[in-house]
Amino acid sequence: MPRAETRRFHLLARGVVVRDRGLLIAHFQGADHTFLPGGHVEMGESVPSALRREFTEELRIEVRIGRYLGAIEHGWTTEDTQHFEINHCFEVMVPSAWGTTPPASYARNLEFLWAPVHDLKAHNLQPVLLWTLVPRWVDGDRSPWWGSTLPT
Repeated sequence: MPRAETRRFHLLARGVVVRDRGLLIAHFQGADHTFLPGGHVEMGESVPSALRREFTEELRIEVRIGRYLGAIEHGWTTEDTQHFEINHCFEVMVPSAWGTTPPASYARNLEFLWAPVHDLKAHNLQPVLLWTLVPRWVDGDRSPWWGSTLPT
């Protein structure tokens, strides 16, 4: 008997950290894509608090959450599970002592790297809408982010 299809909803807090026209991205070892640092919002937690917590857990640093940039809906399927996520994206300021060397990760199987802002496709940054939103923002466009990979 086939297994019933599962559906999962993810509410995510994501941070945009840019240094010398490089974007800080995260990558699970063995995965074919990358994503913005951050993670799941826990029940009863605000989105900015979740983002601060994720940076503390994964990178052991205190960050300052800046301006809200916008939200991106994204959906994908893995085996028998449909995933739907909403990514709330914020500008994040990290300690000035941070250079452009990728920071050490304190999360299992997770690594961080700097990607050229204008070549995010080469790193398969997900959701793909970030391939255009991030470079536009770095180039001075301050319009709110909104996008969806879901059918309308």
